[in-house]
Amino acid sequence: MLWETVKDKSSDDLKKCSLDFPNEHMKIFNDPIHGHIELHPLLVKIIDTPQFQRLRHIKQLGGKYLVYPGASHNRFEHSLGSLVCVTTWHEQMSVKMFKHIVETLKKKNKDVLKEHGLNDKDVLFIEELIEGASTKGRGEDKSFLYEIVANKLNGIDVDKWDYFARDCHHLGIQNSFDHLRLMKFARVCKVKDKMNDNCWRYHICFRDKEADNINEMFRTRYTLHRQAYQHKIGNIIEIQFSKALIEADRDLHKDKPEDMFTISAAIKNVAEYTKLTDGIFEQILSSSSPYLKNAQNTLNRIFLSRELPKFVGEARIMEENKYKKMLEKLNKTWKEAVEKYNGTNPAVPLNADHFSIYVVDLDHGMKGKKTFSNIYFYSKRDNKNASCIEDYQVSSLLPDNFSEELVRVYCDTTDGKVVEEAEKCFKEWCKSNFGLTCNIIFYEDKFFQGNHYKCSCDHPNLNVSQLKCCSSIYVESGTWLLYEKSDYTGVKYVLTRGEYPNFQLWKDPKDLCSVKMHSDTSSKFEIHLYEKEEFEDPVYETTVDCLSVESKFGIKEVRSCRVINGVWKLYEGCDYAEPSYPLQEGEYRNPTSWGANNPAKSFKLE
Repeated sequence: MLWETVKDKSSDDLKKCSLDFPNEHMKIFNDPIHGHIELHPLLVKIIDTPQFQRLRHIKQLGGKYLVYPGASHNRFEHSLGSLVCVTTWHEQMSVKMFKHIVETLKKKNKDVLKEHGLNDKDVLFIEELIEGASTKGRGEDKSFLYEIVANKLNGIDVDKWDYFARDCHHLGIQNSFDHLRLMKFARVCKVKDKMNDNCWRYHICFRDKEADNINEMFRTRYTLHRQAYQHKIGNIIEIQFSKALIEADRDLHKDKPEDMFTISAAIKNVAEYTKLTDGIFEQILSSSSPYLKNAQNTLNRIFLSRELPKFVGEARIMEENKYKKMLEKLNKTWKEAVEKYNGTNPAVPLNADHFSIYVVDLDHGMKGKKTFSNIYFYSKRDNKNASCIEDYQVSSLLPDNFSEELVRVYCDTTDGKVVEEAEKCFKEWCKSNFGLTCNIIFYEDKFFQGNHYKCSCDHPNLNVSQLKCCSSIYVESGTWLLYEKSDYTGVKYVLTRGEYPNFQLWKDPKDLCSVKMHSDTSSKFEIHLYEKEEFEDPVYETTVDCLSVESKFGIKEVRSCRVINGVWKLYEGCDYAEPSYPLQEGEYRNPTSWGANNPAKSFKLE
């Protein structure tokens, strides 16, 4: 149990913390994810406030229900679900909204908190839980409580547990993370500070055997973002929603009283913000105001005719740049690419002003940091002490990077010929690393020592005669193909961004090789799969990793495939179980063609 290692609590404290009240005081809700939920009467009073009830009218996944028909659930259900994951307050409400709720309840009954054994310090504690802030409300001895609702330490909190289960249910996406099991193996331990051996702090810790389950939690988060939350059509719908709201912001309340808030100003006033729900779209559409024609036209294009900007292409960004700086660069180089593009159809010119570029950030939940760096585990033999574990102790298949950025281009015309030309232009732009500089450096000695030669373009006959040999390579930016022979012939090697401190590929160091930029950044990474050899139908196309082809596609195994784009690694077992085989672009008619005796059951991008 989480509480059993925390000493010196009075029975009243324990009663308050556990909310262990008589059953006759509890109200029961029936939830499709968690079943029957028992909630304390004070929680019910909060649920019955206008601030909480408004959540019934706000879609949990925004405009994604226009892409996934089942994703029409609301934030109200998620709020209740978060309450049941740990019997406490709903963390999605802002501190301002919570204060307003408390004020509303106090106006009806000034002793409402006192009647339930609470005081202003408890209110402060709840505000801190929402913000994931300091420990003034409870103190250092209960610091682990701040890891339950909004966990700033390692991202493991009840908010994720509920929306993973709920969103996967409504989206039809498999959820391989088991939060109920993880709760069974959670306990509070006193953990030594990493930077100071004399400093200790209470943390929620987990049994070491639950590392795989936690890894699935982060993987599920990535999958939901990749397939749903950052869906290419869902995102552009929400961008159009924002456009309509901006267009309506000034004129929605035109000719109304001067003290009436605009949409943008309402967020500064809690009472007005409470009135803002998804119903605002109906309010705009049904208005007879002549000032709202632009906003109405935008919404009608979304809801009625589905006239959305056309998706041109998507690619992973290999550079490590900050979002804003990267977006500025990409806008500039895309405009240049469009202006320089010599189309295959002269009758269909491209206009750079007709395109929009967006950068989407995807990660495992900790902004690119290693997911296990701040998670503490205890063992079966010693459940009093806990410590972090290394990545290799979890799995040798953990990725080196835990975040990535995607660049997406949309076109605001519905002309199919223009979109077709734009797609071709996009592929050329991607092959040039989005117009950004690509650099690879060859060093004479190992570990990047000695004379060096920097290359930023293709070389069919790479001349590095000033180097006696090449013993290490640093890929500064971009992805490169190295060949053992000139004119891009012989054995090929793919080098992504990173260091190669001892990299001897060729027999004769004087005649190094040929090198060119890799085209794997073109529109999207893609692989076509077949259950039978020789590409017999049906074909299954995908652009994302797959833990099990049986659970994802309903087939037992892969016996042939075509790698359309990217470098993919096929595994003979599910969950990336070795042995594995890296596949570059091309056709593989049977397992023998990729060097295996057995078919593949899982795969992922190299």
